[in-house]
Amino acid sequence: MALLKEAREDKKGAAQSWKAAAAISDDDVEGEGLFRAIGLWKSGQTGEAEKWFKEFERLNPRRQQDNSVEVRTQAFTLAGLYAAFRKDTNGPKENFEKALEADPTNVFARQGEAWLEAGLLKALPIAEP
Repeated sequence: MALLKEAREDKKGAAQSWKAAAAISDDDVEGEGLFRAIGLWKSGQTGEAEKWFKEFERLNPRRQQDNSVEVRTQAFTLAGLYAAFRKDTNGPKENFEKALEADPTNVFARQGEAWLEAGLLKALPIAEP
């Protein structure tokens, strides 16, 4: 919701949505943790967010090499979103494509690619690596 609210220039609504994302308890690298960490960052809790990002940067490349198609697909999808957050101009598209190579039917990878094509991920970047 936060991305849609930012695209509509609803700053107050977006801030509320990012705070809600920051409040979720799932901080796993393979779960909703990326959205929680971005919510933390956007809510001003950058130190806690950066700790999570460092762990993600350490673990996610290994997940991209996993034998499980599901794990690889999710790892590349999350890497695409993370790349958009970090202002990487090529990373989002490349990672969504790799996710869809692994599993062309993956809804989350397709959603990430659609968000990218619709320009919704332009609201995401705020932090450089």
